Order: sequence, then C-alpha cells, then structure tokens
Amino acid sequence: MESLTNIWSIVLLFVLRLGVPIFITLFIGYLLKRLDARWQAEARESRKATAAAAAKKPLAVPKPAGQRSMQPLYALDTSGVLPCWKVKGCTAAMQAACAASHQPNVACWQARTTAEGRLPSECKGCELHVPVPYVMAESRVLH
Repeated sequence: MESLTNIWSIVLLFVLRLGVPIFITLFIGYLLKRLDARWQAEARESRKATAAAAAKKPLAVPKPAGQRSMQPLYALDTSGVLPCWKVKGCTAAMQAACAASHQPNVACWQARTTAEGRLPSECKGCELHVPVPYVMAESRVLH
C-alpha cells in the first residue's frame, strides 16, 4: 500500500511539474489568439472607414486642355533671368572662381551642383534656385 501512495505522489508531482506550465502556456496562447482576432477586426474596420472616407473625397480631375493656362512650364530655363553673380553682386575675382559664371546658359545652382558634386547650402534659400527632382543636362521648355 505504501508503494501505491509513493506512485500517486510521484504522478501528482509530475503533473504539477509539467501539467501546470503547459496549461498556463495554452491559456496564454488562447488569450493572445483572442487579442489578435480583436486587433484584426479593428484593422478591418479601420480599412473600411478609410476606404469609405476616400470614396466620399472628390477626386482631383485635371482640367481639359482648352481650359488650362497656356503658360508653359520651364525646366531650368535661364533666359530672361539675371545671372546670379549680378543678383548677389559678386566681384570679378569671385566670378572667376565660380562655376556658374563659366556656364551662363545653365542655371547657377545647377552649374555649381555639377562642379561641386552636391547642391551648395546657400543655393537652397536663393530665389534663383528651382527645386527639381533631378538635374537635367540641358534646358528645355515642357508643354
């Protein structure tokens, strides 16, 4: 009889040692699964609300060609613009050292960017600087 009690105590301790941690792990997994389901439902509702708001928002439709202004967009066109050395009042020595004075048909900031490898910091706030996503090799009119 005493050996049966020893066996039951070993089984009980084995269940406590392994069964309780397994049960706790499964319970936490169940709670996390419910939490994930709730988050997915909230995300679906958020996507639906965003889609509904986007559907209500009017689309920007471009004007027909006849209603657009006929003013062309200039890409790096320097005609009719004073050279930067005249705008800034540079001396002759400064003009000789500047890359912009050697290329009068190119925008000053573009010439300096090409010569120096990057856009100089003083060009970023200048009124002659036209920010474009890329530097073009030649100036041209875009229609």
